[in-house]
Amino acid sequence: ANGYYLGSDGEWYAKIRVESAKIRYFTDATEIVYGNDYYFKVKPIPCNKNYQTYLIRKLYSAGNIEQARVLLCFPVFIKGTVTHGKKLGRQISFPTLNFYIDIAKTIDYKPGVYACIVSIHNKEYKSALYVATPENNLQLLEANIVENFPYVDEQENIGQSIKVELLKYINELKKVHDIDELKECVNKNVFLVKQFFRRKD
Repeated sequence: ANGYYLGSDGEWYAKIRVESAKIRYFTDATEIVYGNDYYFKVKPIPCNKNYQTYLIRKLYSAGNIEQARVLLCFPVFIKGTVTHGKKLGRQISFPTLNFYIDIAKTIDYKPGVYACIVSIHNKEYKSALYVATPENNLQLLEANIVENFPYVDEQENIGQSIKVELLKYINELKKVHDIDELKECVNKNVFLVKQFFRRKD
């Protein structure tokens, strides 16, 4: 059966049985024979299975996203349903997808701006996420997609399921006094998020 096996040389190998004749040759021009078993040396990725839930929650609550991701070895997703917002983002040409989470049932995320990946309409988008200060156990999250997004009409997204994967804490929230100051602040944060993705890519 297909799977992973420890070889006599102490190395790990992936065993794959060819069940399709679509690919005829390996990259070195060796013929691939249908029905044969092949072994490929692989390098296991170390994972810390001894993490404790309280530590991970503490790291996320403090905005230490990258450290939490290293300890977990798998991503944590925030899920919700898109709802109506105050439409301030649209007024300043930065429309957002808004949803709430119940922090009594999940993690109390540190308020601020994050770089993240938003999944909606079965597609993924690089985004800036604004996480508000919780009120009555509810925390507002506002996702601003920083790449081309076809669903610009708010009504197209209300009621849609949304999933967010946090990648990095970018900036703290700043108190603003008028719409111009808000636009300047959002523009700066979006720039920082785009800069993060350029470095990451």
